[in-house]
Amino acid sequence: MAIQFQAFAINMYGLMDNIAWVCVLESGGALNPLKIGLFKRDVEPYLPDELKDYVGEPTPLTWFNEYGKAYRDSTAHRIPPYLHSRAYTTEEGQTYQDLDRRASVALTEAGRAHADVSRALGLMEQYEQLVQEKETLGSNSLLVALSLNGEDPTPPVYLHPQVLCDWGLVSCPADT
Repeated sequence: MAIQFQAFAINMYGLMDNIAWVCVLESGGALNPLKIGLFKRDVEPYLPDELKDYVGEPTPLTWFNEYGKAYRDSTAHRIPPYLHSRAYTTEEGQTYQDLDRRASVALTEAGRAHADVSRALGLMEQYEQLVQEKETLGSNSLLVALSLNGEDPTPPVYLHPQVLCDWGLVSCPADT
């Protein structure tokens, strides 16, 4: 799933760039390629009025400045968006850590008990049971994030609504 979201993030941004390129080239413009982008000032004279009005509205500008550019740049040049596989309540998180610790102990002890095959097999069964119990915890995560800490933390966003919003956002300029 993560690779599909990463491709989606790049393609959403790329679609905006492609629209800008079409507008510039169809108008006979000749800009430096680094100056071409749907939200770049140098491209404004080449945009149809309806599209120029649209990209100047607060919603598309906010999307581009606070989300689109960050997710595109991160995916292309840094760490791609991270889709958490599971979400845990505080209690589930504590239970998960306890099960993980116990599974690690069982696995370590099984390695040490290699001479006693019966004991080693019993510890491996215990390990497998603890791992399976860990897998029953939590629920599917609905969040995607770039980075939660460090130099440039970004808040996570809900995946499904964000994908729908992105699609709606780019479908408008694509129609003009």
